Amino acid sequence: MLESQNITDIELQIKKYPNFLKENGKPKAVSLLSGGLDSSMATFLLKEDFEIYPLMIDYKQKSFKPELACVVNQIELYDYKELVIFESSIYKTLQMGLSSDHDDIDDKDAFTPARNIFFAVPAMIYAKYIGAKYVIRGTIQNDQSNKIIRDNNEIFWNKVTDISNYCVNDSIQFISPISSLSKRDVIVLGLDKKFDFSLTWSCFNAVVESGKVHEDYKPCGVCANCVERNYSFEVIGESDPAKSIRYKKETNFKYL
Repeated sequence: MLESQNITDIELQIKKYPNFLKENGKPKAVSLLSGGLDSSMATFLLKEDFEIYPLMIDYKQKSFKPELACVVNQIELYDYKELVIFESSIYKTLQMGLSSDHDDIDDKDAFTPARNIFFAVPAMIYAKYIGAKYVIRGTIQNDQSNKIIRDNNEIFWNKVTDISNYCVNDSIQFISPISSLSKRDVIVLGLDKKFDFSLTWSCFNAVVESGKVHEDYKPCGVCANCVERNYSFEVIGESDPAKSIRYKKETNFKYL
């Protein structure tokens, strides 16, 4: 059961954005939408305030196909704009982090150098191209204390906002309405808002079930992201609906 007081406390922590931005209709926002729980919830919470332009980064991570399946399904369900994908093989070529051939178990395995600044650059370029002043990213409170993955916190993203003026001659704000929430709070809020968590993927890895018409992917259950996600659902007495995801080969998107 969800306690209403918890919901009230959590909602008070959600970051709001000025109403004057909407005088001429909804402003555009690029969403760095990975299909993960955090970026998906951040985008979902802002869909009434912004026109959402999803941008995925395909850096040859092992979990790309289930992530793509989640994003495509969210776009259909929540009526976001057409998906755009930026692709690079640099991490795969160098066998680094989440794009390497070995399974990733903890954050040290998964550490991918400069990953978030690598994400930020195409997001700035795409935002400039479509005339957007905002980029939505899925930063939560837990990321603030991560000693290994240090480029996904408010300090980092505020600096990225600062340097956007130098990069694209415009101020692009990188925003997250859930940056003060824990993973548990994000899940409680999502359940209250009827967000469909079955359309999200957290696992570093991708376990394929063979013999299907399409490839069915299941979370590995042992990596740091799986452990954190499972614990966060269990601690509030809820079951995680995302047991598997099916990748559809006939998905629609375009590459930058």
